Amino acid sequence: MLDQEQSTTWLSGLHRLNGVIHAHGQPLIGNLCYLHKQEDYLRSEPAPDFREKRARFREAVVKRRRMLEIGVNGGHSAYVALTANPDLEFHGIDICEHVYVQSAVDHLADQFPGRVHFYRGSCLDLMPRLAKQGEKFDVFHIDGAKHTYLSDLYWASRMISGTSAALIMDDTEQDALSIVWKVCTRLGVIEAGPARADGARHSSEVGTLRRLPRWKQWLLRCLVVGAAAWVRVRNTVRKVRSSRQG
Repeated sequence: MLDQEQSTTWLSGLHRLNGVIHAHGQPLIGNLCYLHKQEDYLRSEPAPDFREKRARFREAVVKRRRMLEIGVNGGHSAYVALTANPDLEFHGIDICEHVYVQSAVDHLADQFPGRVHFYRGSCLDLMPRLAKQGEKFDVFHIDGAKHTYLSDLYWASRMISGTSAALIMDDTEQDALSIVWKVCTRLGVIEAGPARADGARHSSEVGTLRRLPRWKQWLLRCLVVGAAAWVRVRNTVRKVRSSRQG
């Protein structure tokens, strides 16, 4: 199989995307191709540290038709997906906290005509809206705000085309997200992919998201509500402590 990352055409496309981002003068937040706030990314090859992660990502999107990504950032994972699968239609959600996000998406839309669709705003608002509109996808990439992962999984499970969809969940080396992954696999919401041979944690997990029976939908929804309540309580406690210290 051709190694895309050794292709001058693929690298040129990546560097053009980098140029769009770099023009805004804001540090590049961590992504599938470069280290967090890596300064020399503009003309660099993709970070070797994430090579296995990119390979697993490509495997997940091959032969899929419609992808929904929560957390587009600079569009690097979108670029990897769109170039790995020429038949893939990409849909992305992002709040555009970073100034380069919209420009990166517009660039990808020009490079891949008719294949890039973008929704600007919070996933907490947009995921339910897309579900109610009847949108369906067969691969999901969850990489947005960490406190919304359970909610993202719930709504993604309601937008599966067919009986299952590929799932890529990022940052699962973090303890809280590792717990989310483990809980959902034990509940049968997610069927986990192969573990690392050395037993170490992946920085992302790849698996299969299942269409849920009603009782599991209800159970997952209860977990979402509970997690949201816990976040609100935690934030309130932090504000009180901060005000007292001030």
